[in-house]
Formats: sequence, structure tokens, C-alpha cells
Amino acid sequence: MQLFRLLISVVTIIFFSVGCTQTPSSPATKGESRKNKDDEMAVLSKIKNKNELISALIKLATSNYLETNGFGQMRDFSIDTDAKSFAFSVNLKGESVPLRVAVPKYEIVKEGAKVFFVAKNIATDREWLNAVAVKYLKEKKIEIAPKYSMFMLLAL
Repeated sequence: MQLFRLLISVVTIIFFSVGCTQTPSSPATKGESRKNKDDEMAVLSKIKNKNELISALIKLATSNYLETNGFGQMRDFSIDTDAKSFAFSVNLKGESVPLRVAVPKYEIVKEGAKVFFVAKNIATDREWLNAVAVKYLKEKKIEIAPKYSMFMLLAL
């Protein structure tokens, strides 16, 4: 649930440049991080549409968050705001195989002043994680912080 909350929050944070301005504290990762950021900026310069832009920004901010906190690295992220779906893969620290997650259908639901993210379906390449996702995330409303909810409604 934390990873999905992170992704939801990152979508909103990227436009406020919070996730993109932090730098890793470890000197050994500064060079690698700079190269990764340069690579990401090259990707950003080739963006053709809204989904590619949102995907690239989420990947950049999430990867920065994961690396800075020692969790791993975002390999890829793609979103289709028209189909209301997204998928990503991450290299998690200590894991030899990347984790792949797909949310083939999501909704952003507004109830009064509150905005919620709802995953209509979730699939991963880990059987145990699929069971956890179905039990704790599928069709569950995850509230989006009020300061980000307007952006979520506009962007997604």
C-alpha cells in the first residue's frame, strides 16, 4: 500500500519539483545519480505527448526518492491517462529480479471535498504480492492529500 501511495503522491509532487530537487547524501551515488538525471533530462527533451511527459516525470521523481532512501531504482514507468492505467518496474535493493506492477484500470474519485485513488485491478509478477494487492488495495479508496487533489483531478 505504501508503494501505491508513494506513486500517487509522486504524480502530484513532480509539478512542485519536490522529488526532482533532492540529491542523494552518499558521495558514492552522487556521480551515478548525476548521470541518471542527465539521462532522464535527455528523455524529457524527446517527449511527444501528455502521457509520456507524466510517465517521465513520475519515473524521475520516484527513482530519485527510491535511490535517496536506499530502496532501489525505478526502471520504467508508463501511464495512459485515457485508458486510466499504468505500469512500472523497479529494482528493489536486495532483490535479484525487478518487480513488475500493472494497474490496468484505476479511477480518481471525488466525494465532497475529498479525492481518492481506486485501483480497479492490480497485477504483479509475484504471486504473494498479487494476493496482498487483491486483499488490501483492489477496489479500496486511498485518499489523496488535499493539497494534491486538485492537480490529480486535472492531470489524470
